[in-house]
Amino acid sequence: MLGHVAREPFAGVGVPALRLSPPDLPADLVDRPRCHADVEESTCTVITAPAGYGKSTLAALWAATTPGPVAWATLDAYDDGLRLLRLLVAALGRSVPVLAGPLAALGDALRGGRLDVAAGVDELLSALDALDGPVHLVLDDVHELPTSSLRGVLGPLVRYRPEALRLVLVSRYDAVLPLHRLRLSGRLHEVRSDQLAFTVAEVARLAAHVRAGVDDVTVRRLHAVTGGWPVAVRLALAAPGAGDLGERLTRAQAAAVPLTGYFVEEVLDGLPSRLRTFVLRASAAGTVDPVLAAALAPDGAAALEECVHRGLFLTARAPDGSAPYTWHALFAAHARITYERTDPAGAAQAHRVVAAHVRVADPVAGVTHALAAGDPGLAVEILAERWPDLLVRGDAQVVERLVARIPVAVGDSPDLQVALAASRAYLAAPAGRWTDDAPAAGAVRHLVELFVGDRRPPLPQAVAAGRALVDGGPLPPATRALGLYLLGRAEVHEPTSGGDAIGLLEEGAALAGAHEWPGVRVGCLAESSLALLAAGATSAAEERATDALAETRRHGWRRTSVTGTASLTLGIAAHWRDDLTAGAAHLADAAAAAAPTRPDVVLHAAVLLAMTALAAGDAATLARAHALLDGPRTGQVLPTHLPDLVDMLRAHELDVRGDLDGAVEAVRALPAAARHPLARCWEADLLLRAGDRAGSQRALGALRGRQARHVEVLALLVRTAASHGHAAHVLLERALQVGAPEGAVRAFLQEPLRPLLLEHLGWNGGHDAFVARVLARFDSAPRLTRAGWDLTARERDVLACLRSPMTAEEIASSLFVSVNTVKTHQRAVYRKLGVESRREAVRVAASRGML
Repeated sequence: MLGHVAREPFAGVGVPALRLSPPDLPADLVDRPRCHADVEESTCTVITAPAGYGKSTLAALWAATTPGPVAWATLDAYDDGLRLLRLLVAALGRSVPVLAGPLAALGDALRGGRLDVAAGVDELLSALDALDGPVHLVLDDVHELPTSSLRGVLGPLVRYRPEALRLVLVSRYDAVLPLHRLRLSGRLHEVRSDQLAFTVAEVARLAAHVRAGVDDVTVRRLHAVTGGWPVAVRLALAAPGAGDLGERLTRAQAAAVPLTGYFVEEVLDGLPSRLRTFVLRASAAGTVDPVLAAALAPDGAAALEECVHRGLFLTARAPDGSAPYTWHALFAAHARITYERTDPAGAAQAHRVVAAHVRVADPVAGVTHALAAGDPGLAVEILAERWPDLLVRGDAQVVERLVARIPVAVGDSPDLQVALAASRAYLAAPAGRWTDDAPAAGAVRHLVELFVGDRRPPLPQAVAAGRALVDGGPLPPATRALGLYLLGRAEVHEPTSGGDAIGLLEEGAALAGAHEWPGVRVGCLAESSLALLAAGATSAAEERATDALAETRRHGWRRTSVTGTASLTLGIAAHWRDDLTAGAAHLADAAAAAAPTRPDVVLHAAVLLAMTALAAGDAATLARAHALLDGPRTGQVLPTHLPDLVDMLRAHELDVRGDLDGAVEAVRALPAAARHPLARCWEADLLLRAGDRAGSQRALGALRGRQARHVEVLALLVRTAASHGHAAHVLLERALQVGAPEGAVRAFLQEPLRPLLLEHLGWNGGHDAFVARVLARFDSAPRLTRAGWDLTARERDVLACLRSPMTAEEIASSLFVSVNTVKTHQRAVYRKLGVESRREAVRVAASRGML
């Protein structure tokens, strides 16, 4: 019994005593002091959660233990304005002696019909002004009140009540009440379902009281399945046969909790008919958004919004509501059970609607819902449409499992034959007796065997066979799209292949777009971005890579292996522009997305990440790159040049650390096999600086065919470094013609080139702005006389540009500063050198060794 709430009827107002009494506390009460620790000190407390969270029990426990008067009123749907006023008068009159007289008179006036609602509210508020100490009023089931009572009685009570009256409002969802000012002022204490849910420790305490022998593993499993929903925990523990609860939870998860009866009585039956229907239909999906809601019911979007407002076990997956809402798994499970029992045809139709909604973004869920609808034909249709996406995303095992789940004989469905042939080819499993009878299945199996897996042939042979398949005759669109993607991808990642990768991949992207295969389309876009970069179309490459990543985000995919190459493209472009921070971020994304299905992309990204870290002096990023390079690659077939690039990186790192002899020794210890073009450039540069000009020339002579632009620039710069005088400037100008349009600053940032670059500013080569930009990015300052140290770093940059015929506007553009800033630095240079003109500044600086 509560020590502070009287149970005698209050004279003057006829209200059942049961409505003025809190519920009895259960014998197996689990106290949650964390939930009511601040109620006593709060001006207003709102306890809001769906059915079964123990809201009333929590309020009753607090009322039984708090000092001072506590009045209790349980509300219902029939509490119109006058009835609600009589209830409040009765609750306060019997609990607060100082109010007994005034409220008895008010009760008589209300019962006699001498006051309307507005006047009754004013009288009640006037009576409450007599309070000489704190009084708590608990109002249970606020959600039951009609809107008129909320606005006409409870709203004014919240807004105008005296400070001594402290309210505790218990509701299943937020009522329309003027609480905003209290919330802003910090005087509103809110307790919601996430706080009311049992913790693992509280589940353990309840289990120890209710049922002996429930071990810790079962307790944790029960908490995970129920999400701590108190009523679900209690029902699971009290169910017959609860001794094998752990086994049942493991086997059946949410359906193992015997909640359906409570769910129907306490949750569904209390909802309006249209909302009840919507909840049952929408529970077919684990997540629901406004578009799906509208497809499930004519007013579905509005119904979803109302469900969210009522707190009906929906959680927003993003704080701003931009992502779908997720049902509480246990709630949704029992809603589905109820719907399938009461309206099996309606439940099947709901699953069909969900399958149509998710079939593109989540084909696995689409097939699952089609099967739940009892529609294997729809399941076959979805899988036949979506298997290329799943295959390209690395989900071959998923394809095979889906084929096995669909109750249609594989031999009776050419679509399933093709899907299973592709998945088994990925998994290196026997194709099955029906493959020979299905040309499309045989073709896709052959394509996958050529370009994916451990048994693929050397690249030239694979490319020739793949082209013969793709060009040899009509293929189903899905097979051709997959073939174009795999063939183009192979040619992109083998730098000496010489094939038309861009054409193949653009055709594949167009075909995939026409048939709504976003996984194949994104894959083709990503791979073609790298091909465009190698062809020197850097801007187009970055734009295409960005489009591929944006399309991935639109489909709600997180990292997927098909986007690894897009991030790799952005990382390479940023690295050669010397934007090392952006480059490192993109390359790390590339490695994370590509693992574990694309080891070629992972290693390529790791090599460039290591180069970026070495250039930036970033030890942490270098360690991350080493971890990627040293990862296990057992059984993985890589492009032939890639391991050589990894080995050459080790030599490059020795060189960067100042060990040129060790770097040359490491290079000479490598096998004489064909190497990646980038590795050839590093080799040539190392040997040249070690004095082996003949070896350097041999390394450059090994470069065959058209090379990527940054490789071409590096090769020209090695030849530049081996030349002198006019010949060196000619080669440097050729390198600038190739590299400047691509913004390849990083290739030119080699200290031995600095004097030649300074001289080249006066060579009238047409790339002075780019040369000035390169000079401005050198990390180490030039060796200067004492007079030179009087110049700031930016003033030295401007001085270098003064040697060229560039205007002040062109210098400003190349250094990314304003014209006024350039002129300010120019005046400072004149003053410090003691000169009055540009020509004199260049002459004096050169005579002092500053240029």
